[in-house]
Amino acid sequence: KHFRRLCEDASLQPDKLHVLVVDEISRCDAARVFGEALTYLETSKRGMPFFTSSGTEMSIPPNVVILATMNPWDRGVDDMDIALERRFAHLEMLPRSDTLRQMLSNNSLSVERVDGVVKFFEAVQRLQNPMCHIGHAYFYYVKDDAGLERLWKLQLKYHFSRACRQD
Repeated sequence: KHFRRLCEDASLQPDKLHVLVVDEISRCDAARVFGEALTYLETSKRGMPFFTSSGTEMSIPPNVVILATMNPWDRGVDDMDIALERRFAHLEMLPRSDTLRQMLSNNSLSVERVDGVVKFFEAVQRLQNPMCHIGHAYFYYVKDDAGLERLWKLQLKYHFSRACRQD
């Protein structure tokens, strides 16, 4: 319903860009999200009318943009329909140490502690095992040494154990 409404609004305002954001598309059921519209996501089929399963005629206007996030480590990525995946451009957005540094500084961590965490983060990103690589979001709520300890004990320790279990 939401997608159909977005397309209807976009067709009434052809000079205005309409954006649909699908977070974690690899975890969704593409058929439920897009239905019969899946084929018409392609730019070559934009504006072509088609019928939904309810019998409603619709089209996807060219001023509709779909942005979707996808974590490549999610198991759902392996099961993602290649027909859906090929309809999207892929942009890799790797975690960045400058973003981590800013986040930790905003959380009032000492300069020395921020430097140490960033050094650890950068070392992990250089590991040959890509399953060891982590995102800066792990550190979002770290505000002190106790927070770093909790992060290690409750999340990162298990992440690295699992990632390195065959090393």
